[in-house]
Amino acid sequence: MAAQAGIVPSIARKMDFWDRFQCLTEQRVKEANFVAAERLWEIGKAAGAAQTLTIRSTIDPSNFLECSLDAEAGVLTCRQGSALKVDSLRFQLLGGTVDMLRREGRDWTLDQAITLILDELVWIDECLGESNDLEQIEGNDCLGQI
Repeated sequence: MAAQAGIVPSIARKMDFWDRFQCLTEQRVKEANFVAAERLWEIGKAAGAAQTLTIRSTIDPSNFLECSLDAEAGVLTCRQGSALKVDSLRFQLLGGTVDMLRREGRDWTLDQAITLILDELVWIDECLGESNDLEQIEGNDCLGQI
């Protein structure tokens, strides 16, 4: 049990992590919109939910990711809001830093985790394309990758 104490950061560090996560994610979304020369994604924060951040497609508002931090457990979870059923991304915060996480036995920097999270959102958007109709994209290779 004592070994795990070094893994889980303090509440203050978790809040520092959350602030950094939000800031870097917002920056990445702005950069992606700039490169695309249009506003493809928008960031929203749920009213009353201090540790919840939503990244939503402006093309298809039903395509979104909702990221939340369970400050007690030190777990960052990002859930898909698209019509496709894919697993949530879950990261455990590691102690001693606000920049390291663990997912499925692998350590990730915060930057790597944000890249993975945003890649999931873009991948879902590309799978669905202009249509949000799953029957219409049933033969799409994207569905085989889920």
